[in-house]
Amino acid sequence: MAKTWCIANPLASPAALQRDIDSLCNGIVDCSSIQPEGSCYNPNTVADHASVALNLNYKNHQSQQQFCTGDGFITVSNPSHGSCVFP
Repeated sequence: MAKTWCIANPLASPAALQRDIDSLCNGIVDCSSIQPEGSCYNPNTVADHASVALNLNYKNHQSQQQFCTGDGFITVSNPSHGSCVFP
């Protein structure tokens, strides 16, 4: 089975992605990596930060498809960039 990641849907609005960040980072997943000085802070965009939060939630649920819906998009391409390493 191919390794998969949940990233921000490129068609999702920035407002919807910000709601995802706010919801997931409010005790559901550890979003310290997208805070200033965090390994995934840069690039500092809503889409990149949402991708990290969405993927953390997806991985916390054993990569079950139902945890990557709505504003999420499952990919088989590793989205890691720079010092940010996606699990």
